[in-house]
Amino acid sequence: MDAVFINHNRFMFEIPDNFGNSPVSVIVLGHNKFDGCLPASIGNMSNTLNEIIMMNNGLRSCVPEEIGLLKEVTVFDVSFNELMGHLPESVSGMGNVEQLNVAHNFLSGRIPESVCRLPKLVNFTFVDNFFTGEPPACLKLLAFDDRRNCLPARPVQRSEEQCRRFASKKIHCSAFNCAPFVLPSPPPPVYLPPPPVYSPPPPPVASPPPPYVYSSPPPPVASPPPPVPYYYNSPPPPPVASPPPPYVYSSPPPPAAQSPPPLSPPTCLEPPPPPPPCVENSPPPPTVYHSPPPAVYHSPPPPPAMIYTSPAPVYDGPLSPVTSVTYASPPPPPFY
Repeated sequence: MDAVFINHNRFMFEIPDNFGNSPVSVIVLGHNKFDGCLPASIGNMSNTLNEIIMMNNGLRSCVPEEIGLLKEVTVFDVSFNELMGHLPESVSGMGNVEQLNVAHNFLSGRIPESVCRLPKLVNFTFVDNFFTGEPPACLKLLAFDDRRNCLPARPVQRSEEQCRRFASKKIHCSAFNCAPFVLPSPPPPVYLPPPPVYSPPPPPVASPPPPYVYSSPPPPVASPPPPVPYYYNSPPPPPVASPPPPYVYSSPPPPAAQSPPPLSPPTCLEPPPPPPPCVENSPPPPTVYHSPPPAVYHSPPPPPAMIYTSPAPVYDGPLSPVTSVTYASPPPPPFY
């Protein structure tokens, strides 16, 4: 913050004693109801303060010597208050002041000549006070106002009765109990940790190697045999059964030439019985071999040949030859 403007308000309290610790360059507190002392801590603003206006308040104290420290101030206005005592000689330290206004207070005594000789002072107003002496240097300023004081041989001054009555009262600045000037405490030191100091690591200590302990080698671990590769063998072809040989039928022997028997009624001849069924032997089930060579199959033996013989005719006696009966050969046997 660089400036404080709180003028034209109704603040009614004393200005704090640490008022001068502010780093601002402009302070305007005019037209309020501040009372109490003009704080001596104002001298702590010597390096930053340029303008200070405290006019039209209720400040009641003496002017502190510390205002002479305000070497950068160009405007100093404390008019219309109740400041008392002398204008301090230290005001001559305000080397850059251009406008100095202490009018309408209760200041008394003689104005220091060094104040009127300030190099940049242009306007010095101290009207309506109780000053009793004015050096000739003040009359040479470009603008000044010394009316209503107790200055002899100057126009528009107070009456002798007013000046005598005011002079009869002794003013003691210590009676206002204003806080003394205290230099601002320095800021706390900023603790900075020390920079780290690099220390080289200690050299490594070579420890002797541990004694060699001979350990017997571990027993060999029997690894499982590799798996036998599986070869897929297609199933062998089914055995081909060879057909049985054809049955051979022998024709019946020719009848013996005999004398024909006497004629008799013809005898019915029964046909020969059918041949027994041919029983085929079923092939054995296929044998599963684990070895790659193919299996050798033996064909079953052929069934024995069945020979049918016609039974010999039974004769009761000599028969007469029969010429009207025709014999037919039996049908051929079936093939299986």
